[in-house]
Amino acid sequence: MVHVTDMGPPLGAGIPKSPSFHQGLAFAADGAADDELDGGCYAALHFGKYYGGSSAAAAAIQYQPGHQPRLHEVQAGEEREELFIQKLRQCCVLFDFESDPLSDLQWKEVKRAALHDMVEYVTKNRNVITEAIYPEAVNMFAVNLFRTLPPSSNPNGAEFDPEEDEPTLEVAWPHLQFVYEFFLRLLESPDFQPSIAKRYIDHKFILQLLELFDSEDPRERDFLKTTLHRIYGKFLGLRAYIRKQINNVFYRFIYETEHHNGIAELLEILGSIINGFALPLKEEHKTFLLKVLLPLHKAKSLSVYHPQLAYCVVQFLEKDASLTEPVIKNLLKFWPKTHSPKEVMFLNELEEILDVIEPAEFQKVMDPLFRQLAKCVSSPHFQVAERALYYWNNEYIMSLISDNYSVILPIMYPALYKNSRNHWNKTIHGLIYNALKLFMEMNQKVFDECTQQYHQDRQKERKMLKDRDEAWTRVEALAMRHPSCGSKGGVPNNNPFITSQNDNNSPPEEDGENEQITLTAEKIEARANEAKPTTCKEAIQRWEEKNEKSAAEEKQIILSFQWPPIEKMDNSLSVLTRVEKLSLSTNMIEKISGINSLKNLKILSLGRNYIKTFSGLEAVGDHLEELWISYNMIEKIKGVNALKALKVLYMSNNLVKDWAEFNRLHEIPNLQDLLFVNNPLCENMDTESWRAQALKRLPNLKTLDSIPIVRIGEEDEEEG
Repeated sequence: MVHVTDMGPPLGAGIPKSPSFHQGLAFAADGAADDELDGGCYAALHFGKYYGGSSAAAAAIQYQPGHQPRLHEVQAGEEREELFIQKLRQCCVLFDFESDPLSDLQWKEVKRAALHDMVEYVTKNRNVITEAIYPEAVNMFAVNLFRTLPPSSNPNGAEFDPEEDEPTLEVAWPHLQFVYEFFLRLLESPDFQPSIAKRYIDHKFILQLLELFDSEDPRERDFLKTTLHRIYGKFLGLRAYIRKQINNVFYRFIYETEHHNGIAELLEILGSIINGFALPLKEEHKTFLLKVLLPLHKAKSLSVYHPQLAYCVVQFLEKDASLTEPVIKNLLKFWPKTHSPKEVMFLNELEEILDVIEPAEFQKVMDPLFRQLAKCVSSPHFQVAERALYYWNNEYIMSLISDNYSVILPIMYPALYKNSRNHWNKTIHGLIYNALKLFMEMNQKVFDECTQQYHQDRQKERKMLKDRDEAWTRVEALAMRHPSCGSKGGVPNNNPFITSQNDNNSPPEEDGENEQITLTAEKIEARANEAKPTTCKEAIQRWEEKNEKSAAEEKQIILSFQWPPIEKMDNSLSVLTRVEKLSLSTNMIEKISGINSLKNLKILSLGRNYIKTFSGLEAVGDHLEELWISYNMIEKIKGVNALKALKVLYMSNNLVKDWAEFNRLHEIPNLQDLLFVNNPLCENMDTESWRAQALKRLPNLKTLDSIPIVRIGEEDEEEG
């Protein structure tokens, strides 16, 4: 069934509609009631009625839909412009892809071919976007895309899990994709004139465009993201309005619906916009940060858009360091109490903030900040404790701690000492010993003072408990001698606060508390090194015992965080014949080896080890798609030409320091996503210069340092 949309409501963007245009659409609509003609015949007939016989092109469209002329086949000039407009109007006819996907296949292909022809025409030709094209192009875009979205497939608003849940895809995508492609090519064309287009792309158009961001189809949201970004870059007069309406979307999400599919994409656009804000920041922008962005941390679905949100927050702090204190205090106010994965996300974001914090601003927030970190270190959820302790692996954070040692150590010491003995996870023990050792090396005297103070506080606590027990014992004795008790047996002890010194209600004393508490560097090292390194074979056995599965049959194996750590990759890994994702992160591995027989391996995670080279990956180069190797000791990028299938490379926080080594990444033919921040090469460059240099050398990248590559003709600088 062919549908012709009502051109009134969706075209309220100020688009003039000629009588002949409505007449042609009316002809097409009348044909839908003709039972004697199938969809193809009546569509052909009424296209013919509409186009009349003004040219050979119209005749071809009328009678031979599969062989209508392409735009470049028609003589340039008015005839080609007329055919262009006819194709735009022809593409305003909508088809049914949902209830009857096999209907009108011939005419669906006609429309698809027409859209494809226009995309190529606008892309490859110049001086073809005349003034008459603008209303027709915006018209066609609006008719096809501005629609009521179907009800959510997840009406209860439960958190969407991208690894488990399948998104609902738009059935009409074969046409919608080309509509988006055409409009983007139109916006990006050197011939495009915003001064003309602003008559048709107005406030109502922007509102309807923003409504589409709630589409469940990630492909559509990706096109919408790019389209809105292009409009923001081209139309200076719409920038403030676009920001305001995005704010309204966020307000509805935070305070009303708590469900929206496009928050991540909108934040991604804002990340680019914020990067272009002029200094000093306007109060409007500061209010947006504190009243809109920060409350987004409260939503249940934070995991869906957190990377983009964290990037926006950090961009603000890089623009204005004075915002650091209110940002961190708000994060601490919103800190999750019962959602451990969300707590890990907060810790990730907090470390990104600390990476850009000024020392003076750090001193304003270090007390409440490290009190929260102490709570995280004491968390029974090992991933929360582990993520908090990773702060001690960050050199800049350690320099901030060193400058404020006397304030931070007394806050952290009780949590570190207590959990070095009592935490159930051995990996946490090792990380705590490392943190204590670093504290000790900073200032032995202050460390000893904290040790003694902790001992004294524990003694006072025990004395207070003892005094309380004795006081209640005296109260009980007095009550037993009182005449109202009536018997020598006294009164039963029904008071939950009356306890004896030997009751189990008193907290048990920690082992060794009666002895002087002394920690030395030798003792810490001895505890950390008492066991031999874990072998790959032992790690695999532990994994099988924990998961009650055979590692040889599984596609995903995680051998991270072994304690004692793995120091060597060996041929024991060859048993993982079906593994597609293998993680050996956070160990002490120095060399890549033992993976030659892993023929199905696609993702390899080796972050936070001591690896120095890429050698050892040659055997998996034809099928390895992602390599995560951040926080290692790689200085030379040699041998990456073997990684022929690699698309994703995460190698931040390594030791690469010159462009000659960076240029070797060009030898990876399919590289699309690169994470390279915090290498020495980046240290002396601002973000924009670094990105410009990197993209010049790797022009095929789609994502650099977690930020998608958006190429527009002009910068998004804020106009006064």
